[in-house]
Amino acid sequence: MRWLCLLLLFITNSIYAGSSVWEVSKGEFKLYIGGTVHVLSKSDYPLPAEFENAYLDSDQLVFETNIKEAQSPEFQMYMMQRMSYPAGKSLGTELSQQAYSSLQAFCQARGIPLA
Repeated sequence: MRWLCLLLLFITNSIYAGSSVWEVSKGEFKLYIGGTVHVLSKSDYPLPAEFENAYLDSDQLVFETNIKEAQSPEFQMYMMQRMSYPAGKSLGTELSQQAYSSLQAFCQARGIPLA
């Protein structure tokens, strides 16, 4: 239940946030959490100043995944299996028509194939 409350707190706060960088602190210790969408175009850069400020104020940078491991053929095969819909299902069948149309427009505007 605590995790659900924490998740809802982050979701609610992200609606009102100026960027997707948050600072969590206790005493002299700070933790920055940066959220990104992994489909960015050149027009999305530079990222908001909060990202640069967090990088400059940090001693260590931790990514959500092990980049070296993510390049292995085994990991890529595993991810392809997990990121694919089973037969008969697709984004079009799982998203609302409005959400799917918005995604189509987003991808088209950035020259990204929806497939």
